[in-house]
Amino acid sequence: MLKITWEKVPAVPAISNLHNTNTFQAVLATDGIKTFCLIQFEDGMMLWRPESRHPHANKALIGYHSGTKSSNRFFYNDRITTQSNRVRYRPDENNGKIVVGGVAKDMNAKGRWAFRLESNSETFTNPRKACLNWYERESFPFYRWFDRPCPCSWLQGRFDFAYTSGRRIRRNGFKEPDVPGE
Repeated sequence: MLKITWEKVPAVPAISNLHNTNTFQAVLATDGIKTFCLIQFEDGMMLWRPESRHPHANKALIGYHSGTKSSNRFFYNDRITTQSNRVRYRPDENNGKIVVGGVAKDMNAKGRWAFRLESNSETFTNPRKACLNWYERESFPFYRWFDRPCPCSWLQGRFDFAYTSGRRIRRNGFKEPDVPGE
């Protein structure tokens, strides 16, 4: 979990907005399968004045974006961003939403939003977590004190000499097993 707090943040240009500041918080939380961003806008503390911003400045948005430009990008902008400036710039006075898979439901709590940031199914298994769980379940004799856990990525496995490539196995006369479904 990661908690970030912005306290009394002025809008740009800050020189003319020192008394019109915003205070809000974001929490990123995951259990290794589901990931959420929780946002809380402190009641009465969202004081940016849009009329004092540059007319071509970006408009305020509430939501998330994966940061990619691909056609299957992962993003959501709350409908509050289409409202008047009075509503858009005062999320602390409006009911927040719970957003899962791009579908928003009213949270019935002012200034609070919850966004699910992935689309894993209930049967999803996090391979890194499964690997580390396996490592923890293994017996731990004294000679393994300095052993590293199993590689949890292709790159880690590539540089771990306890593992080898399928090509090297075939060159030494061993056949790879047939794996159903591949």
